[in-house]
Amino acid sequence: MPHGAGPPDELRPPVTPAPWLDAATIHRRVAELAADISAAHPAGLVAVVVLPGSVLFASDLLRRVSPPCVVDVVAAAPGSPADRAAPRQLLKDLDTDVTDQDVVVIDALVDTGRTLDLVLRTLQHRGARSVEVCALLARPGRQVQPLAIAHLGFAVGDEHVIGYGLDFAGRYRNLDRLVVADLDLLGEDPDAYRPVLYPVAGP
Repeated sequence: MPHGAGPPDELRPPVTPAPWLDAATIHRRVAELAADISAAHPAGLVAVVVLPGSVLFASDLLRRVSPPCVVDVVAAAPGSPADRAAPRQLLKDLDTDVTDQDVVVIDALVDTGRTLDLVLRTLQHRGARSVEVCALLARPGRQVQPLAIAHLGFAVGDEHVIGYGLDFAGRYRNLDRLVVADLDLLGEDPDAYRPVLYPVAGP
């Protein structure tokens, strides 16, 4: 082996990301959020799900919301990391008429707030009677556009968490838990966590 070279990839120990929230803790909090939303909107609501990161969260949440619920989805174009204040644009717009409706926007992670601000302004412009936000996670210190979150699961700092709908390069969304990702590591190899997070069962 050349001097200074590391072991071959197949001989390196698997890399384990730091745990952040386990599945049981997430599901307990999701059930509490669903109960809060149900109590706040006993006559029903329109749920607007922000794609793609909110799919798992919204699915678990809405199955626990007891009043009648119309579900629609929106998606926004990714923002530029170099310009955190740049406005977003919708790639997938609403199909539902929200005039005089009580709307709850479901988002997995409120970061800068730019996407959510666009969605909220769109709903208000279209005559929604009320608009609330339900977010699994929020980073209060990073919001370019301060937003009120009526139903919040957990506050998160600057750590990059993946799993439960949140990704790195499209990977890890289907984990049932949240873990802390090493962005330098994943920048070199986006699949670095696969051996640990997706172990292959033996014969």
